[in-house]
Amino acid sequence: MENENEYNIETLKDLCNVVSDDNIEVLSTDLLLWLESYNNAISEVKRLLPDQVKGLSNSEIAEGSFLWVDDNEAGLRGVNIEIKK
Repeated sequence: MENENEYNIETLKDLCNVVSDDNIEVLSTDLLLWLESYNNAISEVKRLLPDQVKGLSNSEIAEGSFLWVDDNEAGLRGVNIEIKK
């Protein structure tokens, strides 16, 4: 965590520890945007490299996590996805 308003979300436990009455709407919107980005990346890898990723789970193809900034504004500043295979 770089500052007190930034949270590295790697697990559901991380998400549960960050959510509050004050941030649930923005956090859930940002989570949805991130999840859509992750899914789009996985889908593209599967489309481009079907033989290399056949039978692999999504997390075996690419790890997923995000840095969430509690700034009262919905929207992603960027997405990093680490392709494993």
